[in-house]
Amino acid sequence: MTNSMLTILLSHERSGSHLLGELVSTFDFVTHIDEVCNVDAMPPAAAEDSFIRFRNGWASSRPDYLGRPSRDLQLEMCRGYFNNLRERYDPDNVVVDIKYGHVHNFESFWWPISRRPVLFELADTTPMQVIHLSRDNVLEAILSAHIAEITGVWHSWQATQRRLPDPPYQVDANLVVRETLALLRQIEWVREFWIGNVRCFEARYEQLVRGIQLGSAWLGELSQFVGGMQCKPFWPEQKKLGRPPQEAVANYEELVQLCQDNGLGHFLS
Repeated sequence: MTNSMLTILLSHERSGSHLLGELVSTFDFVTHIDEVCNVDAMPPAAAEDSFIRFRNGWASSRPDYLGRPSRDLQLEMCRGYFNNLRERYDPDNVVVDIKYGHVHNFESFWWPISRRPVLFELADTTPMQVIHLSRDNVLEAILSAHIAEITGVWHSWQATQRRLPDPPYQVDANLVVRETLALLRQIEWVREFWIGNVRCFEARYEQLVRGIQLGSAWLGELSQFVGGMQCKPFWPEQKKLGRPPQEAVANYEELVQLCQDNGLGHFLS
């Protein structure tokens, strides 16, 4: 049985998780695994680390899993998946990227939304800890997602053959504000009710960028947390796609007014 550590890199969309994952993958004694529930990043037919692939195989070998599902069986299956990763990459410690929006994949067929997810219950029986990555400026995260929807480009390395629309972009300012308010609440909910007492390293995108650009003790603390060692300089391949909101948003003045009306004006100052 391996003694390696499992770390869940938990984050919301457009939080910089790919940048953080790229950094972590340069640490000695650490293996970083991309979004295991994302069928584009981890195609189940081809990617051995895909959670969907593992779950399908496990269900095929356990007729009771589908025939009479239960929380205990779900815990057993999820524990088996993470133990499998730790054993595969032993002696490295493993960092697994999971978005907020993918946490439901680890649930059984019934999950009241107020109940703590199975993913974090596993910490009681599996050596597991969490890096919780979020952005201080959550409005920029929401805007980034809306603009990515408009352009169809989510990452700087993503290839596209079509001509992309030029900025600035017209956004649904009301929806951007509503989603920003919702994300603020979600981050606090995740921190308080999901993670709870699980050992956690709170990380901010802004902190990550400063650490990479200027170097800081923070990077050493991160590498120590995941059981790694930072032995070489890091030059990210990930490039920031976004422009400042005043350049990217065609209806910027409308957005400013709505943000001010809803207590979010400081995100645009």
